[in-house]
Amino acid sequence: QMLEDLADQLEPVLMSLRNTPGFNETEGFKIYTEKENLKSGATWSDEEYANPSFLYWYCLNKAVQRFPETIEMMNSAAELKVLEQYRSKAVTNATIVSLGGGCSYELLAVKAVFKKHFPHVKLRLVSLDYEPLWEKVVEPLGIEFDTIDFNKPAKELQAQLDKYNTDFYVMSFVYRTYIKQRHADFVKYLCKSSFGIFINDRNTEYLSFGMMTYKLSRDGFLTLISDQFEGYPYVEALNDNRNN
Repeated sequence: QMLEDLADQLEPVLMSLRNTPGFNETEGFKIYTEKENLKSGATWSDEEYANPSFLYWYCLNKAVQRFPETIEMMNSAAELKVLEQYRSKAVTNATIVSLGGGCSYELLAVKAVFKKHFPHVKLRLVSLDYEPLWEKVVEPLGIEFDTIDFNKPAKELQAQLDKYNTDFYVMSFVYRTYIKQRHADFVKYLCKSSFGIFINDRNTEYLSFGMMTYKLSRDGFLTLISDQFEGYPYVEALNDNRNN
C-alpha cells in the first residue's frame, strides 16, 4: 500500500519533468546508467544533476531503492522503540530534515511510517540539497526545500540548520561523499542539535561512522544504520542505554 501511495504522489511530479522543455528520455537514461563522472569521485556531476531528463530517471529508479530502504529503517526504529517519544499524544509535531535530500524519498518514507505508527503527529519535512531543480520535484509533495552547500564552512551550515529545530536527520549516501571531511565539527553539531541521525547505506564504512557517532552520542543521542547487502536490509541501533 505504501508503494501504491508513493506511485500516486509521483505521477504528477514525473509528468512535470517529462514536460520540461528539452526533455530527452534517452539522454537522461544514458546519464543515469553510464555514470561517466564516477571516475572523478561523485556518481554524477553537478551539470548532470541539473538535467531534467536525468532527474526523471533518477526519481523513477530511486523510488524502488531509497523509499523501501528507508521504510525498513524507520519501521525498525519504531519497533525498537527508538521513536517511542512520538507515541505520546502530548507530542503533536516533529521536524525531520533530509541532508542531500534529492527527490526526498527518505522523507516520504518517514511520512508513511509515522502515518502507520504515530498518525497524530504533524510532520514538517525539509529537504536540503545542492541542486535547486529538486525544488520543482519535492515541493508538490508537501516538502519544504532549500539549497545547501556542504563545502561551506561548518559554522555557516550550522547557522542554516539552526532555524529548523530538527527532531532528527536522515541521509542516504551523503556522509561518505560530502560530509566526511567535516566530521569533527559538523557531524558533532548534527548529533547535538537533534536526538539522532538516521543513515542508509550499503558501504561497510558506515559501520565505522556509526561507531564514531556513538562516541559523540554520550548525551543519549542515537544513530540508526541500515546496511543493504545483496538486497537484504538489516538495522543496527546504537544507543548508550541499549545494554543497560
